[in-house]
Amino acid sequence: MRPYPVQIIGGIMLDDKKIEQLVQENVAKLSIKTPSSKTLIQSLSGGNQQKVLISRWLANDPDVFILDHSARAVSSARVNFTSRSTM
Repeated sequence: MRPYPVQIIGGIMLDDKKIEQLVQENVAKLSIKTPSSKTLIQSLSGGNQQKVLISRWLANDPDVFILDHSARAVSSARVNFTSRSTM
């Protein structure tokens, strides 16, 4: 861990505590199955990789969120949750 909880990358300040909090919230909210919040995305299953991408998009609080074939290879329970969350 860095001595300071904030790092600057490309002129952008990143707060490690806020990032970890957001990750934990999205792991719970989207039921992302991962052994740790530090697990590399490429080591997750395809469905969990999709959930990570959706959580990244939602983290930006978009006004519009357009999904094309969003239900392909995603469980029906997840489709229902995602539909409710994005409406």
